[in-house]
Amino acid sequence: MSVGEDRSDAWPCTIVMDRYSGVYSGGSWIAWNQSPAQIEAEGGRLDGQFADDTSCAEFWGARDRSPDDFPSCGKGATPQDAYEGMVASLVERERKWLETSGDE
Repeated sequence: MSVGEDRSDAWPCTIVMDRYSGVYSGGSWIAWNQSPAQIEAEGGRLDGQFADDTSCAEFWGARDRSPDDFPSCGKGATPQDAYEGMVASLVERERKWLETSGDE
């Protein structure tokens, strides 16, 4: 199987409208590779995306600096764009993992 061929890892998926229309996130819609319950169970770690301006900017800044420290997500102008971005993020993580594990 090649990288990105099987996308069963794209589920669960939660797609939400960005609170600030992409000002801080870069997309009007955000797709997370987690269920709503998983997002809630993060203990507030993902709450920054819904917070005040300063907290939201800090959240997306941290996420963009260290994306591997957060669940995969995609951003886009539409829910479909966000989903496709999330899938691309998963493919990229898989590619990096394969490179570092030596199993190409």
